[in-house]
Amino acid sequence: MSPAKRAAARSDGLPKHRRLYQHLKDAIAQGVYSPGERLPTENALIDEFGVSRTTVVRALHDLEHEGVLVRRRGSGSYVSEEHGARRRTFGLIATGLFPDANTGNNIFSQVFQEMSRLAGAKNCALLTGSPLDESDPDALVAEVTEVATRYASHALDGVFFMPLMVPADRMAANRRITDMLKKTGVPTVLIDRDTEPYPGRSEFDLVGIDNLDAGWVVTRHLLSLGCKRIHFVCSSRVKSTVSARVLGWRLALEDAGLEAKAAFLHVGDVNDDAFVLSSIKAARAEAFVCEHDGVAMTAIRLAREAKIKVPKRIRIVGFDGSPLGEHISVPLTTMRQPVQAIAETAVRVMLERLEDPRMPVRDIRIAAELVVRRSCGSRNGR
Repeated sequence: MSPAKRAAARSDGLPKHRRLYQHLKDAIAQGVYSPGERLPTENALIDEFGVSRTTVVRALHDLEHEGVLVRRRGSGSYVSEEHGARRRTFGLIATGLFPDANTGNNIFSQVFQEMSRLAGAKNCALLTGSPLDESDPDALVAEVTEVATRYASHALDGVFFMPLMVPADRMAANRRITDMLKKTGVPTVLIDRDTEPYPGRSEFDLVGIDNLDAGWVVTRHLLSLGCKRIHFVCSSRVKSTVSARVLGWRLALEDAGLEAKAAFLHVGDVNDDAFVLSSIKAARAEAFVCEHDGVAMTAIRLAREAKIKVPKRIRIVGFDGSPLGEHISVPLTTMRQPVQAIAETAVRVMLERLEDPRMPVRDIRIAAELVVRRSCGSRNGR
């Protein structure tokens, strides 16, 4: 491995043994090592990747556990003969491949890792890419298009695609990507969100949580605590999941006989502290539903700095179930994404799509779990 590649590998946020595991797994999937072929020795892997023996042993153990390798005492590690039979290779196109270093939010890093494990157990390989720069929409679109083109040209068995969350004028890029995959005959399963603005629906299978229900449930929870002036804070970037959550919020307020006033919906750059702070300072606001846990955790931090007490003065809730949310100064109430269920369903839907390409398009929505903690002001919060 070149110094540049080694440096890139160290920056992806995964533990060392999982980076080595993924590298070897991708190499096997791409035919670098054939069924029955012996892999480099442990010493050779240590020298090539600059890691410890423990790291190498753990990576090889994980591959053996998935049935990818057979380890023979005194001889080495070999690609399983069975692993070569009806071997399928899937691609993944998504942001959020790795946990955010600051918030730990990217819940889908856990989903994708579990999908990779499950695919391996089904004698399939899941190819993942490098971290994508979400700060520059144009660069993001270009990079993802390049990845999709590469997957299409290699005629993979299928692609899991999480549509990009980009400004409205760049949303057509998502449709160009799915059109490209369709023209080359590559089955596509969408993860989390659609390529079409909500409530529109594309012609591809989709697996994610029921965002409309999640927005309804968390808003109803705040209403049950006596809140009436409940605001919503979200990004200006187009995301069908957030649109559904906003609709759930609106419906919950309307069903309670309350108006979801235009001033209650704050749309802007959720990465801008000034925007988030101005939102939570809204006059007479009692509670805030935030687009995701990262925004909610930022809001709690900014409220503390501004001497706004949470939950005594305002109540704050989020979505996703970020692990860090439980450990911040005011533990965060959230709608937790069911990681295992999403991963299992996505892999199953892809395999079923391959078995029956004429199957009607499916929109599989999994219920999220309300996790009550202190930030919402409930007496039951932890």
